[in-house]
Amino acid sequence: MDASEIAQKLSATLSKGQAVKTSALGQATTHQGAVVQALQLEQQRTEALHGPGSQKFQTVQALAAAHASSLAQTQATATRAQARAPLPNPKEFIIYGYVTDESGAPLKDVDVSVADAKGSILKTDTTIADGSYALHISAATEHHKPCKEEGGLEQFIEKVEDVVEKGAEEIFEDEGERRSGAGQAAPASPLKLMASDQRKTFLIQSPTEFQFELGKLAYQDLTVPSGSIHDR
Repeated sequence: MDASEIAQKLSATLSKGQAVKTSALGQATTHQGAVVQALQLEQQRTEALHGPGSQKFQTVQALAAAHASSLAQTQATATRAQARAPLPNPKEFIIYGYVTDESGAPLKDVDVSVADAKGSILKTDTTIADGSYALHISAATEHHKPCKEEGGLEQFIEKVEDVVEKGAEEIFEDEGERRSGAGQAAPASPLKLMASDQRKTFLIQSPTEFQFELGKLAYQDLTVPSGSIHDR
């Protein structure tokens, strides 16, 4: 079985799993929506009977708000679940996922970067309207760093270097001698994932580290803390 056949079989399996997940999330959204509607009606009834300052009204109001927040997160997850995973490529290691705020809302125009253990940025992708990104990393990926003279980038670069410094000591000496099929040196693992806004202000790093392996996919969502996003 060649690489193309393997990719097709994996794609079919992923599609089936995605269909099941989408269906389950759709049912969860319907159920949660009904609960929210019921609580909103109860909130109106309690307000009419006991007044907005009553303990009963405040309890129902807090419960309705909590379920509404949960519904919003489920709806956001259901929307993301409809997006197809990228097809594996035997010449690439692909990291993909979504960037959201703490409410689950997708964040557009966030730069997601992956850096190797030496602190070199390998790839950067900018999220689109649904908050998705995909980083296609090959063994021949050109290592680069943004120019420090560009002002706002300096802090971001320093953050990148801080992020990778801890992992650098864990790399085996022979890791740099490993070669891909194309004869190019593989990026030094572990790989680190981080996000910045359009002003290159560091937002968040993923707690997960990734080991470079051609033909593999890695899924990682990033949740940006409230107040971290600057006006763009």
